[in-house]
Amino acid sequence: MEITSSAFADGAEIPRKYGYYNGNESPPFRITEIPEGTKTLALIMDDPDAMNVVADGKKPYSKPYVHWVVYNLTTAPWSKTRYKIPESIPESIQLQNGSLSLPLSVDEWKKIKGKKTQRFHEFIKDAYGSVFGMFGANDFDEFAYGGPAPPNPHEPRFAGSPERHTYVFKVYALDVGGIDFYLDETDTPVTKEDVEKAMEGHIIEQTQLTGTYAP
Repeated sequence: MEITSSAFADGAEIPRKYGYYNGNESPPFRITEIPEGTKTLALIMDDPDAMNVVADGKKPYSKPYVHWVVYNLTTAPWSKTRYKIPESIPESIQLQNGSLSLPLSVDEWKKIKGKKTQRFHEFIKDAYGSVFGMFGANDFDEFAYGGPAPPNPHEPRFAGSPERHTYVFKVYALDVGGIDFYLDETDTPVTKEDVEKAMEGHIIEQTQLTGTYAP
């Protein structure tokens, strides 16, 4: 299995427009050679270099900073071995009982009436189509893509921080799927940790793509 992007090569610099403060468009991806038996895919983007960030003389992050959590990606019936993630995300989709927009914050998610995850799933299906999956919450407290946002080490507050960060886009081929597979009875936001825990024992294959970004 392989993940590639038409926007940047593996290990190369991620274009500015995909940065959190420079447009925050999500890059396009193509996943190929998906193994037989795959029912769903999961995608996680994080920043391990965040653990080396220094803010006011302290290191605030003990884990990689999470930028994107997508799960329950379902391959199209006509193409079981490849999957395409388009560039950028629709800004707003009208639902029957109101509207939601991306990025959706965790606070906004909590205000959704009824079964929150199911309602959000309906929104995502309207935005992307039935082939797309679900968003988990990232460390920006948003259910959306959050682009690279490394702090500037030339600012006194962040002195000692790495200037260029490497971002890792990890894809997992799973032998299970369905939004309920990742949820608990409290209908709380799904996080990277929830997805990783749910995937245990179900990963057929995994692969990754890296890209760098500097302030």
